[in-house]
Amino acid sequence: MVKLHKIHKFFGIFAGMMLLLLGATGFILDHADQKWLYQTTLRHFPDTLRNYDRKLITAYIVDKKDILVGSKRGLFISHDEGKHFKQIANDIVFTIKKYKTTYLVATQNGLQIIQNDALKPFALKKKKITALACTDDTIIAVEEKKWLYLFRNGHWTSFRVSIPATLLHHPITLARLVRDLHYGRGLVTEYSKTINDYGALWLSWLAVSGFIIFIVLKISPKKSKSLIKMHANMWAFLAIFPIAILCITGIVLDHAKALSTILHRNHIAPSFLPPVYRDLHDDIWDVAVYNNSFYIGNRVGLFKTPDFVHYTLISKGFVYKLFKDGNVLIISGMGAPSRFVVDDKEHILHAPHMFKAYIKQHNRIIYYTPRSSLSLPHWHDITLYSIILGIHDGNFFASWWKWIDDLAAIAALILAITGSIRWIVMKKRKSPYFIANANFSKVFKAS
Repeated sequence: MVKLHKIHKFFGIFAGMMLLLLGATGFILDHADQKWLYQTTLRHFPDTLRNYDRKLITAYIVDKKDILVGSKRGLFISHDEGKHFKQIANDIVFTIKKYKTTYLVATQNGLQIIQNDALKPFALKKKKITALACTDDTIIAVEEKKWLYLFRNGHWTSFRVSIPATLLHHPITLARLVRDLHYGRGLVTEYSKTINDYGALWLSWLAVSGFIIFIVLKISPKKSKSLIKMHANMWAFLAIFPIAILCITGIVLDHAKALSTILHRNHIAPSFLPPVYRDLHDDIWDVAVYNNSFYIGNRVGLFKTPDFVHYTLISKGFVYKLFKDGNVLIISGMGAPSRFVVDDKEHILHAPHMFKAYIKQHNRIIYYTPRSSLSLPHWHDITLYSIILGIHDGNFFASWWKWIDDLAAIAALILAITGSIRWIVMKKRKSPYFIANANFSKVFKAS
């Protein structure tokens, strides 16, 4: 019989480097709204990542001959219908909205206003504003998807969204649950990402420390004892749960297209969903001011509120972005149909999935996605963020690399099982019960 330590060593050597890459890049991607990730660029990169920076575009505004492009790389402007662009700010831009005769820009450094082809501080300085809606006399801004700031009559007021759990009590697709779990928003309100981080960091450390132990054991076995304690302990044991979630959901997402039918046809009943789906106060994806009411979009749907106390569900399905066109409210869906709302009645909109901008140009409507053929700033380099994303999803190496990632994820699950068994056996061997019953050791001989 092959002993557990040999199985553990084999899979550790086989997958250690890949697990380190997946853990470290996953942790960075969990905290991707860091300016240095987008300001650090490289000129040499695989052709498979050529269009990755197009995914960083967050807003596209056409105003006669002027075009504004908001991106995680910064804010760009063109005065000749997109023939030439110049960068007027390097802040991370989350969205751009018309405000009186100019535009407000939501950035990682508060609300800023465009004046004379430059960004000037406007309000909420040093706050990361992730969503924004404006009228001439009202502004509503969202800080990090959880805090609302309302500007009216010259004053700012803050609110916390508290939608009644009964309105959130809806089944969700297996596809939504898998993505939420993998992206650190599917377990416990405000702590989901922390749990994911814990798993990602321990996955990285276990890969590094395991390799060091393997080398030290060859050179000086006695010196490996302290390292083994740092590698195998209660904290590592507790990391098994998030590591297992990351590995299983990662494998599924690697083959999301092939599994699309299964993932979208199967629904999870509310009673079986993790606690986060009964709150979602930190899940505000976009907002709108429409017909003297406020609208809030989250992963459950579109909610209407006149006072941030009473809420009504207007449209079910993930609200990724909101746009206003006259008396029509347009919803860009994520894993849900795009639709539009007129007088609080929804209608299906035949538009691309997760479009990031709604553009009226030359008497036609364009829904911007990374595949759109619109005039954009031309970059000869690529951001560090896109490199890290390419490494994490495997496209940095080759289109078939996802299979290597799958093998690494399976190896991580095997390592978690064998490592846990070996740690439990070690703890039991040190217990008084084990010492008093020497024959008990035969049960663990295989380890």
